[in-house]
Formats: sequence, C-alpha cells, structure tokens
Amino acid sequence: LGLPRPPGSRMAAVMERTIGPAVAALNAARLARPRPAAELDFGTPPAAPRISVVVPLHGRVDFMELQLALFSARPDPRVELIYVLDDPRRREEAERLALAAEARFALPFRLVILEENLGFAPACNEGAKRARAPILCLLNSDVFPLADQGMGAFAPLAARLAADPG
Repeated sequence: LGLPRPPGSRMAAVMERTIGPAVAALNAARLARPRPAAELDFGTPPAAPRISVVVPLHGRVDFMELQLALFSARPDPRVELIYVLDDPRRREEAERLALAAEARFALPFRLVILEENLGFAPACNEGAKRARAPILCLLNSDVFPLADQGMGAFAPLAARLAADPG
C-alpha cells in the first residue's frame, strides 16, 4: 500500500544528499546574477524619509493604485513608498497606472521594474536596496490602511519599534 514515509526515511536522506544541493546551487547562482531594473520616480521623493515601505507587485498591479488612493488620505513626508514590479509582463500596465496615480493622488513614490520575475523575497530585497530610511517596512500589495488612516498607519508601527528595538 502507499503508506506515507516518515520524515527520517531513506527517501528524505536521498533528496537531501542529491537533489537538494543541486537545487540550492542553482538558486544561489540565480540570485547572485546582477539584477538590471528600471527605476521611475513619480513626484518628488521625501528629502529625509523616516520609514521606507517596499511593496512587491506581481499579477494584481491595480493594488498599487488602490493603496496609493488610501495612503493619500493622510500623506506623510517621512514615509518613502517603493513599489517593485516583479512581473515584467505587466510593465506597460504598471507604468500607465503609476502615471495616473501620480496625477490623481499627488503622492510621491518610486516604481522599480525588474526585468524578470524573481519571486517575493528577492523582489523585497531589490526594494530594500533602494530604501533610504532607517526603518524598513515590507508590505504586501493586498494590505490596505483604513480609509482615514492613510500613511498615518505607519506611525504607530514606527513608535512601537522605537519603544522596543529588540
């Protein structure tokens, strides 16, 4: 019968010694390659941001527009917004949405456009490399502030971090 194998089975050991190292080496080589990316600034970036918010985008680039609309309810010049497009097929759509959002919401942000799909964590890393603030917030694109909070949603997070840096 097809009974499940316990985690310590022979098959797990074979995978760890054969396929695992090969996959790890391939992934390390993939992540070590230089990552060309276009960077577009919309509006004037904050002079001295306190918080950098990095938002990877994949598939649903329209979430960027919704987030910007909600953030614009309470702008904060101490918050830097960095969107990282991890879906090159959506470049034209993302640029069009970004231009429209800049005109409608007058909220500065940067759009980093990756030339290939890297995945969530590497896209976050690409955004983090460009962050200028001492506090970094990695935010999913489907997370939205309450309508009246806008960018004020980040102030309590920064205060909590300041109160307990550990």
